[in-house]
Amino acid sequence: MMPGAPLSLARWELRRLLAERTGVALIALWCLLLGFAATQGIRQVQARHAAIAVALASDRTNWTEKRAQLVEIEAGRAEPKPFRDPRSPTNSVMGMSGERPLVQVPAPLAALASGPGDLAPAVRKVNMITKLFVAPQSIENPANRLAGPLDLSFVVATMLPLFVLALSFDVLARERDAGILPLIASQPVSLGRIMGARLAVHFVALGCPLAMAATAAVVATLPPSGSLPAALGELSLWLGLAAVYLVFWQTLAALLNIRSRSAASNAVMLCGLWLAAVIVIPSGIQALVQSIAPPPDRREFVLQVREIETDLFKRVEEIRDAYYAERPDRRPTATLNEYDTYFVQNLWPRALAGDAALAPALLRTDEARARQAGWWRRLAWLSPTLAFRLATEQLAGVTPVQQGAFQSAARAFQRDWRAHFGAQLASMTPLTLSDYDTKPEPPVVKELTSARLRFAAPSLLGVAAATLLTLAASMTVFKGRRSRRSPVSR
Repeated sequence: MMPGAPLSLARWELRRLLAERTGVALIALWCLLLGFAATQGIRQVQARHAAIAVALASDRTNWTEKRAQLVEIEAGRAEPKPFRDPRSPTNSVMGMSGERPLVQVPAPLAALASGPGDLAPAVRKVNMITKLFVAPQSIENPANRLAGPLDLSFVVATMLPLFVLALSFDVLARERDAGILPLIASQPVSLGRIMGARLAVHFVALGCPLAMAATAAVVATLPPSGSLPAALGELSLWLGLAAVYLVFWQTLAALLNIRSRSAASNAVMLCGLWLAAVIVIPSGIQALVQSIAPPPDRREFVLQVREIETDLFKRVEEIRDAYYAERPDRRPTATLNEYDTYFVQNLWPRALAGDAALAPALLRTDEARARQAGWWRRLAWLSPTLAFRLATEQLAGVTPVQQGAFQSAARAFQRDWRAHFGAQLASMTPLTLSDYDTKPEPPVVKELTSARLRFAAPSLLGVAAATLLTLAASMTVFKGRRSRRSPVSR
């Protein structure tokens, strides 16, 4: 065989693909879908970065101004304004003016899975009495994540197999249907090399636009403080995953083409495999996971919250007396006005008692979310499509467990905030510059690449294992055909 045969075969396949209107239309439609999905992801992640920047800038301005006012008041150069006294705990740290923003920085690959990422806030405001319960129900419902909007994860996982099907269902069967396969087989080029060259052209035609769209999405959403080499490293990992997923579906198409079937039969069987991998198996896994490890019962939780709050409201004086009985050193030394009395002796003790009563329910919610995520990772091996979707979401840091960590960070910061200002609030002791300068700062929540990679490892292995098994099966079938009489006679 001539050394230039593979390149010549690829060139002829490319010419054939471009000469057919159907092939050009398919590639154009694929590029259009990728462009739209990338644009959606860019807009969503850029909006999250903008919200984070606005929240952090507003927080810095707020506390800088309050500290400057406190300096002027302590120096005797200014008088405090009503309800804006920076020395008053109720004015400074209790209400909305005392809110601090916790932000969750989107991962470099967040634009690839913008659908699940859009279900949770990027900024969480926290003050002394903020109710930090569970994430939105839409995050914990697997159906919402599996359906999803038109982001790159959805387009690649669900739509890419259809384009592979449309391009490759007759990659070898068209010659068999036309009755010219014996003529091609008589040439000094093996049928396997012919089919491989054609599939390689399809791989490039589908993979190059995907690589460009994903790269544009990641680079366009990289914040100024982000590391471009690190982002490109994660992108390379995901593109490798997408390439393996593409090879899986191409191998399925090749396996059917190797067998002596018509192009129409191949198309029907590939459609059936697509339905099984993309819809039937994930839907069955979803039902199974919800029965084995159901998500937290939101209705029961809401009813429990209402019951606790109603009970605490009825026992407000009892709760207040119990609070000061445990902390006699925090009793106010001066008479409080009506505004401070409500916040300090009514709302504050109730908030602490309510959080203590809800702590077991929140722990059960976190445990249920972790159990459900564990079953999803185990059963994702049954469907390469589901494994690919989960791996993308896990690398992008948008799964319920990863977003639930943001809730945990918010609760931890609230505990630190309460520990720092709780005594001054309960006793209404005026705040000082030392209180301002030593106040805890809200953390910027950012999951490390290594942690996301460990979390996604089972899903990554699931896609790789499915591809390797399919490759092994097609190699076995192809060798079996070669060991018999040439299949062209069939």
